[in-house]
Amino acid sequence: MPTPLENWFTYLMAIHDRVEDLSHLADPSLRAFEAQKPAAVIPSDPQQDNLSDLLLRRFNQTIPKAAFQFDTFREFVDFLATDRDLIVQAEFRRVAVGSKPELFDLSMKKFLALQVSEAFPSPSARKDLFDFVDANSPTEFFSSSDANRERFETLLTGPSTVALAAKNCYKQAARTA
Repeated sequence: MPTPLENWFTYLMAIHDRVEDLSHLADPSLRAFEAQKPAAVIPSDPQQDNLSDLLLRRFNQTIPKAAFQFDTFREFVDFLATDRDLIVQAEFRRVAVGSKPELFDLSMKKFLALQVSEAFPSPSARKDLFDFVDANSPTEFFSSSDANRERFETLLTGPSTVALAAKNCYKQAARTA
């Protein structure tokens, strides 16, 4: 059974594939596409209806016209599936609790306020989290390269909070080595 993170990316990739067929304005890069404005890329009613039809048939999702006014396709997908940031935060917590069961007693708010090095003190917990994100994200968003592993390790051992590390999980992967 796919994870919520896999589901989120499944939606994004399906939307990207269809929108590329509907409009020459769709960026071929999935990462760049997620930042594009839906109404700017598929401005016509027939294009929007075509995408809506796909989402209804494939995912049983009915799309209101207002959804095409979101600022980005990322927001569009967040509307259809659980918000990606919330999914990533939940996975950070799941992996941290697996390594430090006492963290289960913290509310999500308190967990997110922890220093990331406190939530992931062991290399095995950081590796488990890296492996999960890598396995459930397209390579364009998160790669298993040594450079990305090093940046992720730095992200999880630095002075930031869990909330900030979760938010920057995909941003750090986009940086060049």
